[in-house]
This record gives sequence, C-alpha cells and structure tokens, in this order.
Amino acid sequence: MHPPSFKQLVTTCIILCVCLFLYSRRLWSVPIPQVHDEWANLAPAQPPQVPGDISNPPPPEGDTQVEHQTPLQQIPWHWNEYPILEAFYHGVRTLVDYSKWVPEQLKDSGDIKVADKVPIDPTVANPYAHLDGVQTCYLDEQDTVPPPDALSYPGIPAYMPAPYFGGYEELGMIPNQCWERFGRLGPYGYSYSKAEGGFGLEALPSGEAKLDKMIRRIDYTGINWNNVQKRCLEKNRERFGLDQESLDKPAGALSRLWSQAEKIAGSKKRLPRHAFILRAWTGIEWSPMRIITTRSLISELALKTGGQYDVHILMHITDDSIDISDPATATRLVHDNVPEEFWDITTPWSVPDMAEYYPGFTEDMTIENDSRKPLYSVYRIPHFALQWFAQHHPEYEFFWNWELDLRYTGHYYEFFEAAGKWSDKQPRKYLWERNERYWIPGLHGRWENFVELVEKETKASNRPSPWGPMINDGVVDPATYPPTTLDQDNYEWGVGEAADLIALNPLFDPEKNAWCLRFDITGYNTTVPPRRTSIITIGRFSRRLLQAMHEEASRNKHTMFPEMFPGSIALHHGLKAVYIPHPIYFDRRWPLDRLDSVFNHAETPETSVYSFPYTPGTGEANFQTASYYYSTEFGAPLWHRWLGNEDLGFGGPELEKETGRMCLRGMLIHPVKQDLGADKAIGATNDTDLSAPDAPFIAWPLARVCSEADTWVPGLVFVCDNNSGGLGNIRNFILTCLRYAIEAGATGLVMPTIQTRHEESLADLFRAPKLPLSYFFDDGHFRQSLCSACPQISVYDEVASIPGLNVQELQTGKVRPEQITPNHFGLRGGCDARDLNRHADLFGERFRASLREEEKKLDLDPVSARNPKLVRMNWGVQWDYPVYKDGPEFVATFGGLLKLRGDILELGRRTTAAMEKMAAESKSEAKTEARVKVKERGSGFLGVHLRTENDALSAWPSFEEQSTAYLAKASTLDPPPKYAYLATGNVTEADKFASLAVSEQSLHVVTKYELLSSFPDLLEQLDSLSWDQQALVDFIVLLNAEYFLGVSPSSFSINVALKRHLKGEGLYVRPWKVGSSQGDGRSWLVGNYERYWEDWLFMYDSLWP
Repeated sequence: MHPPSFKQLVTTCIILCVCLFLYSRRLWSVPIPQVHDEWANLAPAQPPQVPGDISNPPPPEGDTQVEHQTPLQQIPWHWNEYPILEAFYHGVRTLVDYSKWVPEQLKDSGDIKVADKVPIDPTVANPYAHLDGVQTCYLDEQDTVPPPDALSYPGIPAYMPAPYFGGYEELGMIPNQCWERFGRLGPYGYSYSKAEGGFGLEALPSGEAKLDKMIRRIDYTGINWNNVQKRCLEKNRERFGLDQESLDKPAGALSRLWSQAEKIAGSKKRLPRHAFILRAWTGIEWSPMRIITTRSLISELALKTGGQYDVHILMHITDDSIDISDPATATRLVHDNVPEEFWDITTPWSVPDMAEYYPGFTEDMTIENDSRKPLYSVYRIPHFALQWFAQHHPEYEFFWNWELDLRYTGHYYEFFEAAGKWSDKQPRKYLWERNERYWIPGLHGRWENFVELVEKETKASNRPSPWGPMINDGVVDPATYPPTTLDQDNYEWGVGEAADLIALNPLFDPEKNAWCLRFDITGYNTTVPPRRTSIITIGRFSRRLLQAMHEEASRNKHTMFPEMFPGSIALHHGLKAVYIPHPIYFDRRWPLDRLDSVFNHAETPETSVYSFPYTPGTGEANFQTASYYYSTEFGAPLWHRWLGNEDLGFGGPELEKETGRMCLRGMLIHPVKQDLGADKAIGATNDTDLSAPDAPFIAWPLARVCSEADTWVPGLVFVCDNNSGGLGNIRNFILTCLRYAIEAGATGLVMPTIQTRHEESLADLFRAPKLPLSYFFDDGHFRQSLCSACPQISVYDEVASIPGLNVQELQTGKVRPEQITPNHFGLRGGCDARDLNRHADLFGERFRASLREEEKKLDLDPVSARNPKLVRMNWGVQWDYPVYKDGPEFVATFGGLLKLRGDILELGRRTTAAMEKMAAESKSEAKTEARVKVKERGSGFLGVHLRTENDALSAWPSFEEQSTAYLAKASTLDPPPKYAYLATGNVTEADKFASLAVSEQSLHVVTKYELLSSFPDLLEQLDSLSWDQQALVDFIVLLNAEYFLGVSPSSFSINVALKRHLKGEGLYVRPWKVGSSQGDGRSWLVGNYERYWEDWLFMYDSLWP
C-alpha cells in the first residue's frame, strides 16, 4: 500500500477544512433558508453550564423515557427549578432580523443591543396575496372606507424565546415578524380618540410618526357589522358559486348534506365558506378589548377575504327561566347584553331550547357524572348549540368555535389559513397517534423526523392504529372507508382531504391518561366506546362532523362531555381529525427531555398531565407555565404586559422605557379573563350605569383581588348559607362570606343557598326551608362570573359534590363545617365587640395559621384536595367586612356577581315601564289643564320605601316618623313629582300613606299591585312569588325612580340608596355621606344618626351596593 501523495494530502485537508467551516456555520449561525422550528438542534455559541439545560442533545434513538424515582408529573412544582425566560419582554428597540435571531434558550439574554429608535420600519401584514378575484369590501354603503390593515414588524426582539411546542415554518406562517399593540390593535380603535371614532385607550408615544401615519383612523360609530358582511358577500357571490337555491336550507338527509359538502370542496371554482362563532353569554362584560378583537376578526376573516368567513356571536341565555321563543324577549336580551354594532350578528340560545331540540336524555343514561352538573346544562352540552346552529346554517361548510377569553397576537387570517392548509396535507396513517403528542421541534427535529418517531413508537407498542370507521350506528359516511390497508398505505390516504376536526390541543385517549371526566358518556348502553379528548372546545368543525354529532344525539341519544364528543365521533365515523402544532411557549427554560417525558410519555395513566391533581402542583398543573391551556398562569400576565400594563408587580411603562414596547410573534394566549389596563382606561366602562338592576358585571376588580392573593389552600371550601332576612341581608352575607373565602385562600365554594322566612310569620327567619340561590339570583351568572374572574375557586353544587369528601361521614354528622367568625382572628384590643373587622387584612394569614396549629395539636392530616376542610361563617358576619378596604372600584362592582334572576328582572322592567308611563301621561295631562299651577310637575316618579311590617325592629322610625319625613322631603323636590311608587308589604299602612300624600301634596301613590291590575298575566306572576321575592320587584322599580326616599337602618333601603349612588360616579364612587340632610342628590334616608352601633350606622361601611 503506497502512502498518500502530497497532492492527495492537500486535497484531503481542503475538504476537511470546508467541512469544518460548514459544520461551524451549522453550529454558530443560521441563514434564512435554515428552518428554525427545530432550534435546539443548533448548538449555542456559549451554552449555559446548567445541569439538564434545554440545549442538551436529543436522547439516543429509542430512549424516549427519562428515568426518575418519581414521575416528574407527580413532583409538585418541579418547574420552579428551571430558570425563568426574560426575553419575552424585550421591546421593539431590540429588533433583529430573523437570520440573526438566537432564542434565549440557547443564550443568556443579558447582552443585548438597544437602539435609540426602532431599527426596523413597520409593514402592512398581507396574507391575502394568493387570493384571486376578491372584490374589495367596504365598511360603508358608499364604498369609501375599506377595512383597515394590521401592521407588524419584520423582525424579532433579541433573544425572543422559541416556542417549545409547534412552530411557524412547518405551518407555513411567516417566521420573521412580530406584533406590538399599536400596529395590531390601533386600526380597530385602540389608540385614537373617541372624537375620531376610537376608544382612546392609549396614545401612541412620540417619535412614532411612521407608525402613526400607517394607522388609519376609522370612525366605527353606528356601524352594523351584519350589513357590512352581507354587502361583502354579495360582491363576491361568484367566488363561492352562490345562488338562491344554494342558500336555501337543504333537506335534512345526511347523504345530501355530505354530497353537497364533497361537491363544493372538490370544485376548483367554488370555495367553501366558514362560520366563525364567538361564544358569549348574558352578563358578559364587553370590554374595549373584546370589541376590538371582534372587529379585527370580522375585518381580517370576512371582509379582506371577500366573504370566505362570516363572524357570528352565539349567546347563551344563562337564566333558564327566560323563554326566548318570544322574538321581542330574544331581541331585548341581545340588545341588553351585546354592543349595538354586533346586535344583528348575534344568535341567542338557551339550555331549555336545547333540551327541546335534543329531547330524551336522562341522568341515568350517563355512566359517571363526575362533574355533578345536570346533563342539560351549559357545562355538559355546549356542543348541542353548535350542532343546532349548523342545522340552521347550511350555507357554511366549516364552523370555527371560538371563545372570547382567547387572544391571538398575530394576524387571524394567516393563522386560520395556515391551520386549514396544513391539516389538509396531513395523511391519515398514524394520524391519531401523532394527534396525541406534542411536537417538540427542539428535541424531535423536523416534522418528518417526528412522523417517523411516532410510527416507530406505535409499532413498538403493539397497539392497533385506528384505520377507518370504528362504530357503525347507521350514520357513517361510506366515503370515510380507507382505500387500502394500513400496511399498504404509503402516507397517501388523507393528503389533500379537508379535516373534519381541527383541534388546538392534542387529541388524547382518556383511558390512557386517567382524565377525570372520561366516563361522562351518555346513551352508550353496551360497552364503553373508544374515545378521544382535546382540552378546550376551541377548534374547527366540518359540516360532516357536526351532522354526525347531530344524528348521534337526535337519533341514537348519544353524547359525551363536550371536550370528548367531537373527537370521539370523528374516531367512530372514520372522519379526519387533526391537532395542529401551533406555537406554544413556556415561561421557563424546561430541559427538553423532561418536557417530553412530562407531556408525551406518562408512565401510568395516573401520572398523566391530564389527570386531576390531588396533590397541588402536579398533573395538570404542569401547564401553568405554558401560554395556551385552560389553567395557564403565564398567558394572561404575558398579554397584560404586552398591553403595556404592570402585572403582579412586573412590567409597565417604566420597564418599556428601557427597550420599548413588547413585540410578540403570533401566539394564542388562553385564558385572558380580563384585559386590565384596557378595561380600566375606559372607566371599565365608566359610561356604564352601574346603578341599573341589570348592570353588567365588571370583573377586573375582583380578578385583581384574586390575582393578588398569595396563598391558596387546596381542599379549603367555604359554605355561605348561614344567612337570613330579606334581600339586603342575604345578598350582603353571601358577598361578605365570599370575600373572606378569597382572603382565606379557599379553593372551593359551595353554591350558596338562601334561608327563607316563614310566610305566615315574617319575623320567623329560621324555621322555613333553605332554597337554591336561584330563589333570588341568576345562579348561572354567579357561577360563570366568579369562575371567570377568580379561576382559583371551584364552585360546587352541594357539599356532597366536593371531591375527596367522605359523603357517608357527612351524612352521619361525623364531618361538619367548622363555624368561624372572622374578627376573632384579629387583635381586638381597643375595639368594640360589635365593630367591623378592622383587621381583615390579617384574617387570611391568621386563619391558615390556626389550621396548621389545629392539625398539629390533633395530629390531623393537612388540608388538601384529598382531605377537604369545610368552613361556614357564623350568622351576622354580613356586617363584618369594611367594604372600602379593596378600593372604590371593588365596592362598585363586587355586588354584580349577584344578578337578580331573569323572570323577576323582566317583571320588574314591566312594572317600571307601567310606572313611567303613568308619570309621563300625567305630565302630558298637566299641560292641558285649564288651571294655573304654582310649579310644573316632574315627568319622573318618586320612589318610597315604607318599612313598617311586623318584622321591623321597634327602635326603627315609626309610620308617623317615616310618612312625615317623606312628605316633607317630597315637598322640597324641584320639580315636585305627581306620582310616587310605594314599596311596602303592609297594605293597611300603604293605604294610610296614600291618603296622606294625596290630601297634603296632591301626590298620587301607587303600588305594584295597582300598576299591574291591568295586566292579568303579570299580576298572576306577581302573586305566585313569595313576600321576599315580590320585594325584588320593588327593588328594581326603586332603582329606576327619579328620586328615592327610604329609611335607615333598613338594609333594603340602604341597599337601594347605595346602588343608586353608583349612577353619578360609577367605578370610583365615594362613600355615602351618612346622615346628610341632602342625601346624595338622588336619594335620602330618614333615620337616627347619633350612635354608631345602636343606630346601625356600621351598615354603611359594610354593605356592598
């Protein structure tokens, strides 16, 4: 063998040098053509020397599990060991081109270059370039105002972290862009003034002339989005092959619907249309950000595409007692609960309507109802409303189901177009197995590598892979049968086929994950069927899937928990379901092997991240540091800081001075229950009349209080049923009990009940039965509003439904709620025993300390989800909490949790309308009278509360004192009223007062009975109510009076006066001036105001309006 020649040696060295150079380029930099999704395959220039760092190389092939003594999913809060990622908060003055971007996971972010001004100019986002033949749509009938353009920056903040799950390039989304709030939200009214038709939430900083010029100021005043969408579709009908016949509802035959869907989907000239459905409910707060979001959805999805989408609002009527079959009632509910610009795109629905549309389900048809909710409830059948909507809208082939607490920082059309096209490309082979895993590009590499890995793991598991329909109940489409066998298919079947279901979280097998609701299966009477679940019901549904779901529910009486039914029906019928790997971020530097082990490779079903976490900080809690899940604690603060707000003590205007406004890549953030700064900037909405009986619940003050609570105790459950009396007492007890529950760190609340009074003896407050919260209030509104604003607290229907509670011990009396008085946990030195709890701030810490002391003293197991602790407030606690401790905005809004039930609200409205009509007619008649009047009579009416029933305390002002004071005050009003509405339960003294009023001042006094005497149906409804329920009608009418006269210390009168007091100052209301001879200009109360406790003046400090 001859030694190599010099020439050969030189050639070999050159080749080696070139290879080394190219390899170094692979390690140290990434040119634009290099796909960034698999970022962790790039070695950092100076890898951080941290054990288990995220930049570790992938584990050896076949070694996908990491050995741990205890599965990571079961190690409480193990992610707290991982460093926090900070570069999310780098601003626009740190922008770099994509080719120079290195994610923070691969390099510490302390070394950044901050420019004096934004180094890259904003650009118009245009994901529509591929659309052909779109006729421009306009916002106005004159075709002069086109929809606005969203603006982005073609760059990424320095060291912006990479998403751990999913990616941009694989989905076909632009990777080299980020979005800051003014360019993204400004075109829809965020930044410019109300005078210009915007919200004026925040002015664009100086020095942003180019961006300011690019934001078109559109006056959205008076816009009707339904008309705008219709005009747009009319212009573009030919793109969708639309004629009148195709818009008519087709026959209900399933085959015809399927053939129609295939015909449209297979036509090159006809594009399928999408319904984009926003789920809302009565009482929801339409904050400026929700309005801005809805405007952007309509503009970017419907108008810019020439009608490819229509945006709808599907509104749940939370009060089941309201009959919405009456068009006038349905219209009023829409008008009362939705901004005017969206009225005509809103469709109301109710649970009773769904029970009528899908009858025949009974509770005993369910295998296990672990949620303890009724089958016919919004919690268990929201998909019925979607199925029903699809039945009434045959013009759409696809239906996106979307939630109003979901935010997206990028461009909506780019995201939805990418989701649809990417899912179209996915082959059916091993699709269900890919669907149940998260693709971690930093670990798995390219998507193709992930596909190969899943195939190997599936074959190694020896589990059969779903291939075609699994169950045939007479509603299976023949087109879903596979053309060949699984083994013979070369990843071809399904390519180019539109997905019937697009999910935004993995579609997992609940049997393999011990998901707590996996047996909420109804109507399957033989065996437990195979199932698939995707957490959060957001996604895209094909008409074919919704028709199958409809047929299963209506014909076969089949349903499941809403997060399980769509995926399971797709599995049974051989439909195409796809989980799209959209970018999901984490706020920590997770080691990749641990990330994969936790989220993709549970060792047992009980160690899955989808299992219910009996131990805090385990199971589902692993999602807390993610940007997208239903229980994430990272997403909302990230969104708040993107809006320029401080959250949990971090961020805000001062931080933005360092690097500029945050600029995030397109990412889904869920849930965002409140937009904080954006809501407060518009007075949350201070234009809203918070004194109205049906005023919307403004949630952010409560959300703030809950977010500031630093300790939550799993298993600590409060019971708020120790109330008695009338509306004022009961309402205040429940609210005060709940406020103490938050202070204590309770993670559970039993749905409050109401202690009724004896109908024959009104002073007998305790011997009558307790009734559900719906006796007075809208219980659905209470549950939804509380859970949205304070998700740390679960609401249980009854004590027996609390997880981990021994029901047998409860029934035998062995387990009883511990009764407490909160002010006993404070230092009472120097305080009168009757005083309010001046140490409310100390209650939580001292209460929890007493729990620990009791556990230690009695050798008890600590309170936990497996070992719950029940706490009941002692009677009288309703006057214990100083309400202004949490600020005026909390005082003004907290009571909105307890909204009066719908049928009583409606009866109160009708009674008020009758009263207003009487007062208005008297004004008209007065003008035609031939006599000379000393003073013009007012067109409004006076409201009076006469409190002399037999349960009134003897120390209260007597009838003579009340009537004399009321008539004296009425005589001073300018102009004097001609009619007064009298609220009282004492008919005899009502007649006495009426006689005095008309004889002394020509003041005509009427009661609810007289007003409704001309309306037999309403009078019958009133008579069917109890004495206390009838008082709710009085409450509603008195809130609408022009002036109110009441008596102190009646909690009813004080509640009316303080609620009315909100009208002038709204959120930032100042305390009522107790004992003022002038009242507040809208109300005045007669009473004794000398002694703080004897005259019950403490009520003014402790009553929630």
